[in-house]
Amino acid sequence: MEKHWGPYSLPRLVERSALSCVAVDSNDTVVGFACFHHMPSLGDFSTATWLDEVQAQWDCAYLEDLHPAKTLVLQMFFAEHLHDEEVLNEVIRMALVTFTEVDRIMLVLPSRIPLFAPLIGNFEPLVLREGVEPEQVDVQVLVAQRAEFMGEMLVRPAVVEDHDDLVPIFKAQHPDAEQLGEFFLAQMIQDQNATNKMLVAEVQGRAVGLLALTADADLTALQEVYELEPYDFLVQGYVEEAQRVKEAHAAKELRRRTEHAEAIDKVKAEARTQVEEEFEQYLAERQAEEEEEGADAERTAAEEEAKKKKAEEDEVELVRLIAEAQEDAVAEIGNFEEHPEPEVDLSSLPVNAVCLTLFCLDPALDCQVHKILRPAMEAFAEQEYCLVLLQHQARHSSLMRLMQPVAPRLGQSFSHALYMVHRAALYTPLEVSRGGPDDVAECAEFLEEEADPAVFLDTLRAAPAAPAAAPAGEQVLVARVLGQVVALAKVPPSPLQRAALSLSLSLSLSLSLSLSLSLALSPSFSLFLSLSLSLSLRVCACVCVCVCVFSLPHAYAARTAPAGCAGAAARHLPGLLRARRPRRPRTPPPETRAACACAAQRAQSPITWPSCGGCH
Repeated sequence: MEKHWGPYSLPRLVERSALSCVAVDSNDTVVGFACFHHMPSLGDFSTATWLDEVQAQWDCAYLEDLHPAKTLVLQMFFAEHLHDEEVLNEVIRMALVTFTEVDRIMLVLPSRIPLFAPLIGNFEPLVLREGVEPEQVDVQVLVAQRAEFMGEMLVRPAVVEDHDDLVPIFKAQHPDAEQLGEFFLAQMIQDQNATNKMLVAEVQGRAVGLLALTADADLTALQEVYELEPYDFLVQGYVEEAQRVKEAHAAKELRRRTEHAEAIDKVKAEARTQVEEEFEQYLAERQAEEEEEGADAERTAAEEEAKKKKAEEDEVELVRLIAEAQEDAVAEIGNFEEHPEPEVDLSSLPVNAVCLTLFCLDPALDCQVHKILRPAMEAFAEQEYCLVLLQHQARHSSLMRLMQPVAPRLGQSFSHALYMVHRAALYTPLEVSRGGPDDVAECAEFLEEEADPAVFLDTLRAAPAAPAAAPAGEQVLVARVLGQVVALAKVPPSPLQRAALSLSLSLSLSLSLSLSLSLALSPSFSLFLSLSLSLSLRVCACVCVCVCVFSLPHAYAARTAPAGCAGAAARHLPGLLRARRPRRPRTPPPETRAACACAAQRAQSPITWPSCGGCH
C-alpha cells in the first residue's frame, strides 16, 4: 500500500472522505477498499481552486464541463490481486451511482510512483501543458470518465421500432400496463406531434427508457388548488401582464375618482344656486309685505336694530340651507367606492410548463435519470417548468428526486400531488463561494422576507474582502444559480481555528508578561522566569496542537466547504437539484459487492467514528 500511495492513515481517510467503501466476496471477506473525496489530498492544491490549478498545469481541453460539482477524486484504492479489476469497476460504479452529478473521477499520485494495475487501462493520464516542465510538479493527474464504466446514454426521439425493447421495462414498473393494451406504447409513439413528444434513452443501441411530455394541458385546476404564485402561475409573461393590469386599473380608478369629484362639485354648485335663488325670492316677498304694512310710519332706532339682527339671522339661515341642500345632493350621488383590482386572465397567457405523462427507465440507469430530462426540456424550448402529477399513494420513480413538491393552498385538496422542476436546475451547476462585504447588497435583497437578516449580513460585513482569505471566525457560504443567490449557509469557526486563536493569545500574553517582569526584577531571577515562561509556552503550544489534532475532521470539513459543498448543496437545496442516496443500479457479481466501510470500522473499534458521506 505505502509503495503505491505513500504514508497513510486509514481512520483519517474514512473520516475525511465523501465516500468510503469496501468490496467483499461471497464469504463476506473484505477483498478491496476505496476512498473518494471532492478534492485531492496530495499535491499543493488550494481547497477552493484546486480544479483551476489542475487546468492551469495540465491539458484538460477534451474534458467537457469540468466543474468541482461534477468531479470526484479517488484518494485510496486497494484490492486483492485476484479481484483487483472487478473491485475497481464495482467501487467506481458505486461512487458514480451515489454521486449522480459526477461525470468523471480523477486520481492524483506522486510523480515518482508508476501507475499500477488495475489503474492502468482504466485511468488516462493528463498531459502537462506546454511550458510546464515535469520537474515543476510533484504529482501526476489521471482521469476516468463515467461513460467508460456506466455506458454512454443517448437520448433521441422515440420511434415505433423501440416498442419491443421498452415493453418489458414499462410492464415491470407499471402494474396496470396490461389494461392499456398490447400496442399502447407503439400507438403513443406514432401519435407524436408538436405538443406531444416522446423521447427514448438508448445505451449501446438498445432502448432502456421512455419519457412522454405534453405542452397541451389545461392548468386551470392546478392554478386554483396549488400555491403557484411564486412560479408566476406557470404562464409566460405573468409579471408583465400583472403590471399592465395594475397600471390599467390605477388609471381607470383615477379617472373614476376625478369624474366623481367633478360630479360632486357640479351638484354642490347647482344646489347652492337653487337655494340662493329661492332665498332671494323669499326675502323679496317678505320685504314687500313689510313695506306695505309700515309705509306711512317712521322706523324707530329699536326697529332698525331689529332689522339688522334679522338680516344677520337670514345670512346664517342661508348658509344652513345651502349646506343641507349640498349634503342631500351629494347623498344622491353617493361616496366614491374603489373597485377591486381585477385578477390576471391566466387563460389568455401562454402556458410556461410541460406535463410528464409517461416515464420508465431501466433501474440500472436510475443514476443517470437527469440526462433524459434535460433533452426533454430542450424539445420544448419555450417552457421553463416540467410538472408531474402523482397519486398520493403512488410509488416514486427515480425521476422524482429531481422534482420539488408544490404545497396546496390553504383549505384546498386535490386527488394528486404536484411536483415540478425548473430547467435551470437541470442545466446549471450550483456555484458556492465564501461571502464577503461585496455580497451584502445582494444577500440583503435575498433575505428581505426573513425575520432576522442581520444574522447573515453582520457576518458578511465582518468577513475579509479578499475571497482567498481564510476568516478566523464565522463565515457565510453563498450559493448561486445563473448568478442569482439561491441559498445561504452560516458556518461557525472550527475547533482548529479556535485552538489557533487561543494559542496566539496565550503567546502574546506570555511574552508581554515575561518582558514586563524581566525589566522589573533582577537579571538572575529574570533568566529563571524567562526559562519558566518558555516552558509554559511549550506546554501551551502542545495542548493547542493536541486540540487541533483531535479536531482535524471538523476543521477539514470547514476548509473544504467551498469546494465540497458545490456537490453536496446541489443535491439538497430545495427547488434545485434535490437528491437522495439511490439504490444500486444493478445486482453486484456474486464474487464481490461494495459496502460502506463505516460499519466494518465501527465493529472493530470502540471509538465512535463520524459517519462518512456514504452513510447519508
